[in-house]
This record gives sequence, C-alpha cells and structure tokens, in this order.
Amino acid sequence: MWGSFVPLFGAIADMLVDMLVDMLVDTLVDTLVDMFVNMLVDVSVDALVDMAINMFITDYPSASICIVYACFFLGVSGTSVDSKSMQAICKLRLTSLDVSSTYIGDAGLTYLSKCRTLACLNASFIQGATEPILLETLRCLRDRLRVLTLAGNVVSNGLLAQSWLRLRELRLSSCSLFGDAGLQAIAEGPMCETLEALSWDLSFANLHNVTDAGFACLPEFTRLSHLCISSKCDYDHPFLGISGRVLHHIAQMPALECLRFGLLRADAFADGPYLSFVAAAPRLTELDLGGSEHLLDSNLCELRTMPHLLRLGLSRCGQLTDEGIMALPSRLPNLRRISLYHTRVSRRSLIALQQMPRLEEIILDTAKLTTRLEMSHARLIKLRGS
Repeated sequence: MWGSFVPLFGAIADMLVDMLVDMLVDTLVDTLVDMFVNMLVDVSVDALVDMAINMFITDYPSASICIVYACFFLGVSGTSVDSKSMQAICKLRLTSLDVSSTYIGDAGLTYLSKCRTLACLNASFIQGATEPILLETLRCLRDRLRVLTLAGNVVSNGLLAQSWLRLRELRLSSCSLFGDAGLQAIAEGPMCETLEALSWDLSFANLHNVTDAGFACLPEFTRLSHLCISSKCDYDHPFLGISGRVLHHIAQMPALECLRFGLLRADAFADGPYLSFVAAAPRLTELDLGGSEHLLDSNLCELRTMPHLLRLGLSRCGQLTDEGIMALPSRLPNLRRISLYHTRVSRRSLIALQQMPRLEEIILDTAKLTTRLEMSHARLIKLRGS
C-alpha cells in the first residue's frame, strides 16, 4: 500500500526542494543587489559598465524584454520602447539603465519611477516625455539614484532642484534651458552636500544664460572634487559670458581635485592674471585647459608653485610655445603627466620637461617624434595620432 505513495512523496519532495531553491536564489539576488548598489555610489557610469553584467537591445525597436533578475545594467539607447516593454524592464532589479535617445513617453517614465533599485540613469535626449512627469519620476528615484546623465530641452532651471535628488555625479549636455539660475538652485538644495562630480557641456543656446556670475555658487558644493566645463561652441562668440574671472570662484572650491575647463573666450586673461587663482586650490592634482586656443605663454608664467599638481593638460592650446612650457618645471616639481598634442612646442620643451624627476608621461602628436633626442627618451613619450 505504501508503495503507491512513493511517487507522491517524491513529487512533494521535489516541489519543496524547488521552493527552497527559489527562496534561496531570491534572497541571494536581493543581497547581491543591495551590496552592488552600496558599492555603486563610489563609481561612475563608465566604471559600472566595466563591472556589471551588460545586456543591450539595439535591433528590436519594440522588443519584449525577457525578465532576468540577475541583470544589473540594461542599455536600450536609440530604440523605441513601448509601454509593455518598459513595464517588463522596470521589473528587472536594475542598478543602471540607459534610455538615452529613446522614445519613452510619459507612460514609460511612469513605469520607470517604480524601478527603485536604480543608482545610475542616463535619460539624455529622451523623446515623448514632458518635464512634469520627468520631475515626478526623479522624485520617486531619489532614495537610491546617485549618478544621472541628462541632455536636451526637457531640463529646465528648476527640474533638478525640485526633484530633491542627492546625487554624487551629474552629467549635463546641451541643456539649453539650464543656466546660471539652475546651478544656483541646485546649490540651495540637498545635492549641494552630496555632489562629487559635475560635467557640464554647454550648447550654443546656453551662451545667453551662462555667465561668470552663475559659477559664484560653486564654493558652496562642499564635496565637489571633479569639475568639467566644456563646449563645442566658438569660443569667440560675442555672447559667450565666461571669462577668466570664473577661475576665482572655482579656486575657492574646498574639495576640488580635478578641473577640466576649456571654455574661455579670446579676452579671458586680458584684464588680470586669473590663471594664478588656480594655484590657490589646495587639493588640485589635475588641471586640464585643453582647447583654450587663446591661452598664451605669459598666462602659464602666472602660475605659482603648485607642488600638489600631478597632471596637466594643455592639448589644443595652439598659441603655446617653448617659452611657456619651459617655465613649468620650476613651478610644478611633482608633475607626472603632461599633454601637449596640437601645440607649437619643439624639442626645446622636451629637454626641459625631461629634467623633471617625477615626470612619467608626455603626450605629443605623432609628428613630434622626429629626432634622436625624442627617441632616446621614448620611455616618457606617448604618441597621439594627429
């Protein structure tokens, strides 16, 4: 009699084992997600892509997304994601999502607001979405979201401040409606105490609403250590409001370690030694003025001694010559890396630089490596194609 129950007991045992395994897997995934999100707040989006499991959907505009609970990173950039697919995406336990250049619509943003595990979001140039719904979505994600990339006209001066975000990294590009008032609004909110990296690429439309005065609030960002301000606009445009005076505000940032700033018009240094302000930044280890086409030798001579500076970028500074570069060794005794491609320097500068005891790398154009002198010091020289 009992023999007839053996298959039943076996089936029950199998079912219990399956339930137990499912419970253990769910618990493990939850633990891993929490651990990964906690680690994530200390890295950028680029580092996340290297660490996380990647799944990209590029060939299927309205793909039905398979729910994979172990997937941390999902990119659907450049696609058209319908509501059903967006609903499926938001059931994933994602920590990073890239929906840039995607037609997502307000309905998609509403689903996105339920993805509460997100720590990184790229919503650049999203289509079909309105600012009020984007604002509500960001508010719903504010507890975990730490890295945000935005671009396009959907970003106004009030969006980021009103979202109550506490980001560590913010990347803005071509946000024509975001200017001085927007940066000041962020400085008056909770992000002022958490932001560690800001990258702002200005568009032609920004030239009327971004001025020196807008950067006066930067010293209020007490943890901001990495600042990158750039633009693809013509630096000589008559409406460009950024001058050398802005470096006075930047130099007062208490945590500044890396400054990349190429947005300087032709008369930026005409009425004062503004570059000398940079030397006052006590923690600055990297300075990149690449693309400052009107930076002169005399401006480099304004730099005071900066023993803490390790990396210097002067690429695409077309007015620089040997005179300015040869003045650097006495001012930057601990420099380890210098970038000089697309400048007018010659081997005279290399002779001076190669006497610096801690210098490890000189980045030049391929055409610069033409003499036995450079060849004999090839251990320092890294070539970049013209």
